[in-house]
Amino acid sequence: MSGKHYLKPLSKYSKKNAKKENKFSNFSPDEDLLLIDYEAFGVPATASVYVASLKRDFKKSKKSDAEFIYYAKSGRLFFNENGVVKGFGKGGVVGLFQKSASLNSSNFLFSDEVPPPPEPVTTLEPITPPEPITLPEPVTPAPPTAPTDGLFANGPRPPQLSVQDFSGAISVGGEVDRFPVSSSTGDVVKLYVDAAEDTNPLVRLVDAGGRVLDPAVAYNGNSASTSGYRAKSDAMFAEVYAQHSFTGSYTLQVEGYEADVALRSIPQDLLIVLDQEVMDTADHYASLYLYSDDGLIYVSFGSGLTAETKRWWEDVLAATDGLIEPEFVIVPQDHPKSQLVLNQTSASEVSDGAAGIYQSPSTTWSELADESQYNYRRVEQQGTINLSAGAYTQASRYAGSREAGWKSTAFHELGHALGLEHPHDDSDGDVDADIDTNGTVMSYVKEQDADGDPGYTDLDIRALQFVYGSESGVSTPSPLVDSPLLIESREFDLSQRWKAPELLAEWVGGDRVVEPRSGLETKILQLTREDGDVSIASRIWLDFTFSPDTKNWDSLEGYSEDFHDVLVLGNSVTFEPGEATALFELPVVAGSQAEGEEWVDVVVRPEYPSHYSDIPLDSLRLTIIDAL
Repeated sequence: MSGKHYLKPLSKYSKKNAKKENKFSNFSPDEDLLLIDYEAFGVPATASVYVASLKRDFKKSKKSDAEFIYYAKSGRLFFNENGVVKGFGKGGVVGLFQKSASLNSSNFLFSDEVPPPPEPVTTLEPITPPEPITLPEPVTPAPPTAPTDGLFANGPRPPQLSVQDFSGAISVGGEVDRFPVSSSTGDVVKLYVDAAEDTNPLVRLVDAGGRVLDPAVAYNGNSASTSGYRAKSDAMFAEVYAQHSFTGSYTLQVEGYEADVALRSIPQDLLIVLDQEVMDTADHYASLYLYSDDGLIYVSFGSGLTAETKRWWEDVLAATDGLIEPEFVIVPQDHPKSQLVLNQTSASEVSDGAAGIYQSPSTTWSELADESQYNYRRVEQQGTINLSAGAYTQASRYAGSREAGWKSTAFHELGHALGLEHPHDDSDGDVDADIDTNGTVMSYVKEQDADGDPGYTDLDIRALQFVYGSESGVSTPSPLVDSPLLIESREFDLSQRWKAPELLAEWVGGDRVVEPRSGLETKILQLTREDGDVSIASRIWLDFTFSPDTKNWDSLEGYSEDFHDVLVLGNSVTFEPGEATALFELPVVAGSQAEGEEWVDVVVRPEYPSHYSDIPLDSLRLTIIDAL
């Protein structure tokens, strides 16, 4: 052997992770050896590799006690963590080779030999550090009461608004009224003045010396306002005066916004799903998306929802609640704290063919006086999510489950409400048009779901937790007597998955049958659904082909034993909801004379192929032998 390769254990066994860590593109079956550290995988030194060349061998291998399975046709190496138990347990795809590389058992060696360390990097001579400074013993701080691992502690927050109201009158042309402004350094201050008809008021923000910090930028005959100024000192004043010599009464409003929270840079791998255009400030983000209101997010049920879809929405919110720090609270639609209304329509689409849509609240903004930033406000409190009947069409990606298909759309739109974007959106300079729904629920490239979970992917979760913080396990109590936390409203079981099963087919008792001497003998074609969800009904069509010497009839009446060999009584079989096995009976007719080659080929064809992860492609031949 000229080359040694080492198989690494994976944090999660999947094709994606195997491609990163254990892809052996240039592995030579004649020269190379794969070393498997049995201690690292937790298997005995006597562990084995089942080499499956054909599809039927691969099916048999999954019922074996081999710790590893190599399927030559696909080039995949599987870690069979749970032995003869159905499935691979916590294992799965661990290595990738060229398809049809034709490895054999001699290419695999179990060893406790660890891979060599990487080549050392040549560095400059080390610099002798200075003598360490002895520091006093650190004081252990009290544990934090709220997580701070999100972009904002406990999630983004709305702009904190303070309002000061004044009133007065310009009684003499050229008069200037001055009012003190309460603010702190870093706060944003904005002025509004409304006056009697034809007063033509103006307003400006000045410092203690009368220097204009922010003049009026919007004005008409009765009102005026400043753009917004970020305070550099605590001493500021609002001045109201009239254009020319006009006089009249007025009201003055001073709005103050708390200084924005400093932001961290977004990790590169999260850029494709986070709307970075609005992540410059807390108030910008919270003006468009859901935010943590003292640790809580308030949501309402709107029109068109049935008891079923309400319960599904609760499941979606509870699953999300378990990922991020803020808790969800369901409140009436007209509640002043409600940030989001969830609606359902019976229409096939909501707009432009969409199965759902998130509509953010209307916002307003003004450029700050120094032209460096903008000041954003949420004009409406509530955004909306509207789902259509088209949400159910995603069922094909989840073994035909309408519930899972609907929930996948709900997770997608809720993702928008939480600030996630489509990966193909390039407005903010990042784009990934190829990533599919197994990479992010925000993708438009819809693929059959690999694990049957309609919820957020690993990428989505990391993005949401980057913004809102990861779930600490400590719940913020609801301050509303009649509105408990969603997770306290009922018991939730969010473990159900709707993974598409594999379809198998075989002739019970083997693929050969001897014609009976008289009457009929029934041969059974068994179809099986395994390794996935089987909760819905499924029809399987059977396409028959006969050899030239094989005769058939489609009824138990009118056939002749001297002429016919089989009775094909139908061309389909149906799995009932929950059934994993379905049987098709093929009567074989007695024959009294020698005949030529007799066989029946059957091809199974699901009514909805997308409901299955794997379907037999080859025909199943039943050979009929003359009676002895």
